[in-house]
Amino acid sequence: MRIFAAIFINIILIGGLALYMNHRDTKAPVEKTPVQTTISQGVYTLEITPGFAPAPDPFALGTDKPALLLVKTGSREILRKTESVKAGKLLRIENLSGLVIGHNEIYIQASPPSEDNAHHALRVRVLENENPVADATFWAPPGMGINDTLYFSIGSEKKAEARHD
Repeated sequence: MRIFAAIFINIILIGGLALYMNHRDTKAPVEKTPVQTTISQGVYTLEITPGFAPAPDPFALGTDKPALLLVKTGSREILRKTESVKAGKLLRIENLSGLVIGHNEIYIQASPPSEDNAHHALRVRVLENENPVADATFWAPPGMGINDTLYFSIGSEKKAEARHD
């Protein structure tokens, strides 16, 4: 009797799996629509103020001149600093392009000096026509680098968010 129970359970399991495999693709595929983005026409400025002198990442692999400070939006590099920057010196990038109406992201990567045993800060601001759109300060504990993303909205969605606050 046990052998019949084992055969019956296997038929049910394998049959159910085969039935699922045959019928899972019968539904109509969902049409993928491209995301419509509108490039913002505003004049944007990015300000970065490191509270430390960025140093080469001691763990960077295979780079002749590692970036001390790297700023990206999507896959496009906005800034790559390979020469030293003084602590507290404002880095200003005028006419920041590629921002869209809606949600945007800016990725920041910086490596503080490894021999320093203090917390480090990096301030990032996005300005639209000299008015702040986003402002954030990123912190790194001793011995760690700053790898963070600034999320912000511009355009009509920003105004809609402001009404809800």
